[in-house]
Amino acid sequence: MLQERRAALDPVTAGFPARGSGPGRKAVGLSQEQMDELLVRTHGTCNRFENGRLAHPGGEMIAFCTPDTADAPDARSAPDTPDASRTS
Repeated sequence: MLQERRAALDPVTAGFPARGSGPGRKAVGLSQEQMDELLVRTHGTCNRFENGRLAHPGGEMIAFCTPDTADAPDARSAPDTPDASRTS
């Protein structure tokens, strides 16, 4: 889940330089090192967190794992559905 969350974040949008086409990291999204820098954490914190070796993750790390509800459909905007108890 954590790797999927990192993969969904564009490094350029997060303020990191675009990757070149040469050798280097090919995976999409932010690297663990970029996450550490973005969250102002010690190098290796994201790695320890993803591998279950971080005893007390900070609020930023927990917030990163929380699914974003901003894109979730709002029940108030759902189209009306017929009520099963009504007859036409």
